[in-house]
Amino acid sequence: PATLGELRSLGVRIYAAENQFSEPVSPHLPAGDRRWALVVGSEGSGISEAVVAACDARISVPQQQGKCLNVAHAASICLYELGKFSFQTEE
Repeated sequence: PATLGELRSLGVRIYAAENQFSEPVSPHLPAGDRRWALVVGSEGSGISEAVVAACDARISVPQQQGKCLNVAHAASICLYELGKFSFQTEE
């Protein structure tokens, strides 16, 4: 959590990703802003409560009921979606 606090003090928005969170992953905004970080946990124990509490947003990859992605696949999708507009600027 201390490192996350340091990132937040630099203006970084911190996303925690786990399959039980209800907010679906979407691109980080505003477009062109690359100040974000993603936290994922292990497949067994996930992200600790202290780390989740230190994050700004709790996201997940929408899935069909009963289906589950492994953490590497879910992290890849989150990184893609969050970074989708990182190199664009708003007009």
